[in-house]
Amino acid sequence: YFRYADVMVHRLLAVCIGADATFPDLLDKRKSQALSHNLNYRNRMAQYAGRASVALHTHLFFRGRIQDEQGYVLYVRKNALQILIPKYGFEGTLYVSPRKGEKLQVKFIYNEENQSQRCGDVVFHTFDPVTVQLSLDRSNLQHERVVLQLVKPHVSTLTTNSWALRNSQAYDCQNIVQLLTVT
Repeated sequence: YFRYADVMVHRLLAVCIGADATFPDLLDKRKSQALSHNLNYRNRMAQYAGRASVALHTHLFFRGRIQDEQGYVLYVRKNALQILIPKYGFEGTLYVSPRKGEKLQVKFIYNEENQSQRCGDVVFHTFDPVTVQLSLDRSNLQHERVVLQLVKPHVSTLTTNSWALRNSQAYDCQNIVQLLTVT
């Protein structure tokens, strides 16, 4: 089973090497260009539909749930950590520097040379395991998003209070929400 775009390319290649005869419309540059634009448009729309379907079903799955899951740091950026959650096969961004309108009471120090983020005694490197809490932020119904909160390792105001409650430790939970939009 071949896609129509593959069939057209194979026909053109067969004509180029003399393995097949062709018809005049296939060699018409304008018609081939129009066909290519249409095929590319349809392919792009199919990709968008697939992504939207995955996003919808992810939101439906996490609606009304709050779960702690194991994840891994994929990338360490100047202002964020890219986290992979293998159980669900998605990744997102956990911001470690304040976004517009937010104030963080902790200071992360980015080390560009060895690609790490440091906050006190906690250092994040690529492939480090982390535990994050997944939930759905429904504060804006037209733009719901999956939210990640850091559970382990414990970092002052970045960490969700569920970690502290489970471990019976005193915990200050001001400004704990770090939003992660899964796209």
